[in-house]
Amino acid sequence: GGREEQQKRQLEETSLCASCLPPSLPRMDLLKKLEVRARLRTDPNLMEKLPHMLPMGRISDAARDRLADAIRDNETIWDDEYNKRANAWLEGRDANMKRFKPGVQGLHFVFSDHNGGSIVRFPFYYSWSHLLMPVLEEVFAANTSLIDHIVRLQLARMPPRAEIKIHQDSGRWVLAAHRIHVPILGNKEVKFEICHYSTRCQKNPELWQLISVDPGSVFELNNAFPHQVSNEGPSERIHLLIDYAERPQEYRRMQVGESRDYTSMDEWWAELPLGR
Repeated sequence: GGREEQQKRQLEETSLCASCLPPSLPRMDLLKKLEVRARLRTDPNLMEKLPHMLPMGRISDAARDRLADAIRDNETIWDDEYNKRANAWLEGRDANMKRFKPGVQGLHFVFSDHNGGSIVRFPFYYSWSHLLMPVLEEVFAANTSLIDHIVRLQLARMPPRAEIKIHQDSGRWVLAAHRIHVPILGNKEVKFEICHYSTRCQKNPELWQLISVDPGSVFELNNAFPHQVSNEGPSERIHLLIDYAERPQEYRRMQVGESRDYTSMDEWWAELPLGR
């Protein structure tokens, strides 16, 4: 329809730039996310026609193990009060997390507003860089310039029995960025599923497709499709989530202990120091 065409033109003018990316890097066509949003409610066979995930290989055991060991050695990183003191904090996201991701914990390194235009780097981005950069360099196949394309970078932890309820990622940032998952820790009873068809997923188990989440694997997810995750195993599940744009981004830097309102990022973002 007309709205889809308008969104497509806006994306092509402001965000899409396949020639800005190395040809050797596997990636999806971002316009397919827009197509999913437009056709999901009307086409029950959409996932057979449009890509829902793209395998991107593996990172080395050494890079994964270093990050996994640091996570195990620093249990306090999952405590909100510790994060507010030692890292930085975005207020105003709690209701959404409790609704769709009860019990799931996150650690932010880079985060954007809903539109993907105002992006901040957190203190932990710098203090954890010796652990993050080896992983990012391998994910981006040594194209280190793509680190400056990152829109969001975070660790997501699911304790045993936690769940991420059925949802589709929303916001303009979703359409303008490639979503990469790097499983760091997990177990064989983690179920990561993606669904064919928005209006019938909950009542039709046959519409769900299981995605392999072997620790160390790397895959791009079309997060415009409905998806859900459950950890039915005895141990935690931790993924590094990377959202990167096709063009270089501009960053601002949050300070240790700084707390700001997520819903008004576009208003205060420019006040912050540059985040190089």
